[in-house]
Amino acid sequence: MESLRDIVEFRSPRFTPVLPDECQVNPGRFIAELTYWLCIRLYEEHRIVTSYPECEDWGWFLDYSTDKGDEFALHCGNIDGTNDR
Repeated sequence: MESLRDIVEFRSPRFTPVLPDECQVNPGRFIAELTYWLCIRLYEEHRIVTSYPECEDWGWFLDYSTDKGDEFALHCGNIDGTNDR
């Protein structure tokens, strides 16, 4: 991947963690719920087929490719010290 850039930042109680901190990918990384929601919504509303959400130490991501073969990754992570932003 050539470059990463922040495109969207928001605050929402809708995606706060269901499981306790010790069950997360890493302590303080609370974004699985948002990533699963995006995976479902991208398909239901736009017929964009993504990978299942995958985790890294910094958060979660989705991969997808266009019909033309362009590849993208949607990275999701919370802002340090927050569980709703």
